[in-house]
Amino acid sequence: MNGLATLVLALILPWLSSSLILHTLMKSNSSAHQNAHWALSLGSGYLLGMMLSAAMLWLGAQLGGTFYFWSALGLWLILLLATLVWTRPWQNVRPNFSPPAIPIWQKLFLGLFLTLIALRLTSLGIEITHQAMPAWDAWIIWAERAKNWFYLGQLAPYVPTETWLNAPSGSYESEAAHYPILVSLIHLWAALALGRWDEALVNLPWLGAGIALALTLYGALRSSHIPAWLTLGGVWMLLSLPILNTQIAIAGYADLWLTLAYSQLIFGLLLWIGARQRAALILILLGLFSLPLIKHQVWLLLLASTSPLLIWAIFIAIPPRLRIGFGVALCVGTVLFLALNLSNDHLHLPVLGDISLQATQLVLPGLGKVAPDFGSIAEPMLFHLFILDSWHMLWGISAFAWLILIVRLLRQNPHDLTLIALNISLLSNLLLYALSYASPRVLPFIIDGTLVNRGLLYLAPLLIFVIIHALNPTRVDIDISSSTTK
Repeated sequence: MNGLATLVLALILPWLSSSLILHTLMKSNSSAHQNAHWALSLGSGYLLGMMLSAAMLWLGAQLGGTFYFWSALGLWLILLLATLVWTRPWQNVRPNFSPPAIPIWQKLFLGLFLTLIALRLTSLGIEITHQAMPAWDAWIIWAERAKNWFYLGQLAPYVPTETWLNAPSGSYESEAAHYPILVSLIHLWAALALGRWDEALVNLPWLGAGIALALTLYGALRSSHIPAWLTLGGVWMLLSLPILNTQIAIAGYADLWLTLAYSQLIFGLLLWIGARQRAALILILLGLFSLPLIKHQVWLLLLASTSPLLIWAIFIAIPPRLRIGFGVALCVGTVLFLALNLSNDHLHLPVLGDISLQATQLVLPGLGKVAPDFGSIAEPMLFHLFILDSWHMLWGISAFAWLILIVRLLRQNPHDLTLIALNISLLSNLLLYALSYASPRVLPFIIDGTLVNRGLLYLAPLLIFVIIHALNPTRVDIDISSSTTK
């Protein structure tokens, strides 16, 4: 079989199989959410499919020392056929509502945005398939490992540079030896499908990740009952961002995958808090599971920024009669945890690291000593976010949209839970990103500009979600009873 055809098959089979399974799990009693759930399942299904494909390669290497690519691809084909028989997606449930007529001006906007999105994705596809991988971090970290493994036919170990001379024979050195291997395994999956290492075509999964991100945003907005034409406008805003286009066209970095994973988590939380939708639970679980498998350090920041919404989501998921008991159990568990892990001014957090609680300083995992210098980050942040063209006008429009949402929330009675959750999310991200960027460990990379834009890329879908909600003139009233899990 032609290598390119096999590569396309290797991307589509996991994507469709995972999406069909997720869509079945996301089904609700409301037919109004079906189109949105298809978009959400396709967006999350791509991420899940690539993760499972990478897991198959890893498992094969652990069991047999080599990669069983064709066996894995055959397994995906069997799974797709079985899923089609099980779910029977062609047997659509007849809608129990009549969709309103779409005005002609909205149809014109729909056609315009669909055309722009198609042109943008086509141009990105041309770039990603005709442009060799440039000599940047992707070339020397993520793809370099995959290239070695492809030619060796096995998962050779990587060790830090300083320990390489004393490492066992067959080990390779890398300054990023501690990075998770998921992104490299995705590169490897593409190379094995091609049957050769192609510096351009092995990046094709990144185009799929961009499409999945667009589908996730579309599904989240439509699940919030945003009109289709305005939703497509938000998708176009996302795909027109130069910083996102860079991550897709000049592929190989982990940040696009981290953006996709974080979008599952944050949109899942917003949909669960606002509407108790079953689909939201799938997104939350997928986001929580995938974030730490993609990139270290950053996932801790993203998890911390969503912690207020996570606590809220857990609280509302517990039946009212059990909330007091849960609160007591949580307090007792916290006391026991502190008693077992707090000693000598240090709090040990399993997996994450230690927090130093000395009187003169605070040291956090991933950030080091907390001594923020907010004055030093003001100029580079202003320059990169508002003057350079990496973001167009996204940050200025987002600030204005946030103000609109605050005013709208203050004037509402009763308050829209989605708007409350949005404001909490924006505030927690603002505080934690400011603290992170101004910390001594991260500050040098902010001043030289190497981290500013790609570090904030993860928030782009959320910011566009905010903008579209601000542009939507009517309040979103969601029928919770039709979408709550039983």
